[in-house]
Amino acid sequence: MKKIDLLTDLSLGILSEAIISFYNVMFEDTERLYDYHNRGFVLLPKHQSNLDILLEGILLKKSINRQGHYIMKDSLPSILEYVGGVPITRAREIKKLPKEMRLEKVAEARQKREEVYGELANLLKLNEIVVVHVEGKRHYQKKTKINRGNVQSLMDMQKKVGEQITFFPLDIKYQDIDKFRSNILLKVGEPIKVSDDGLEDLTNHLAKNIELLEA
Repeated sequence: MKKIDLLTDLSLGILSEAIISFYNVMFEDTERLYDYHNRGFVLLPKHQSNLDILLEGILLKKSINRQGHYIMKDSLPSILEYVGGVPITRAREIKKLPKEMRLEKVAEARQKREEVYGELANLLKLNEIVVVHVEGKRHYQKKTKINRGNVQSLMDMQKKVGEQITFFPLDIKYQDIDKFRSNILLKVGEPIKVSDDGLEDLTNHLAKNIELLEA
């Protein structure tokens, strides 16, 4: 991983001032994170906007003075890897390729995905924080079905860790993303641990704790 902690702190500090100046950012149930100030866990937010990752970073910094590692699509600028981005190829990106290129790219993407989740498992073993948007793409203020393939990847990652991971749902509610001083609420959900075959348990828990996600 390429993340540079000092650069991440500096970038987040500058950008968080801009966000907090424009929006009224509020936090709820952050005390649920306090016991994890030095422990690894996975944060699972609903993805609605390009602001999400910055807001998640602000939450982690303000509540427990921590930084996260964020799965991102590999078409985003590679410089984001230095502030916690972890690139991964998404299936929908492969579908955009010419047909003759897809098979080779699918094999490469599967191998890369295995490597990425192996690296994330190692980070969790080191008590780092991993952030994953399980529905796979942005849907602003729209009810979205949870991508079970992505949840299964979390279960496979847990097997690599070798013990149960703590998962925290995060509900981000935007009042009006285009309006000055509109409200943004970040609500930390009830943490959960599930068995390695707990895909349905985790999926249902996310749907229960995040208003715009459905199982």
